[in-house]
Amino acid sequence: MADVCSSEPRGSDLAAERDRDAAARATWETWSFTRQKEAARSLTEARKPETRARRLEKVLAELRG
Repeated sequence: MADVCSSEPRGSDLAAERDRDAAARATWETWSFTRQKEAARSLTEARKPETRARRLEKVLAELRG
């Protein structure tokens, strides 16, 4: 499956954080393409850095379960 975040320049922080954590990476691999895309899109559509950071933490928390 293609890595949704690797093609998004603003999604690179999600990819970097996810790849640092083996459990998060394993969970990411179980998500459907659509779920991965929506997680990345939520970050790329954030207008404020604070919103982006909050959304990143939310996605990472879901990945870490």
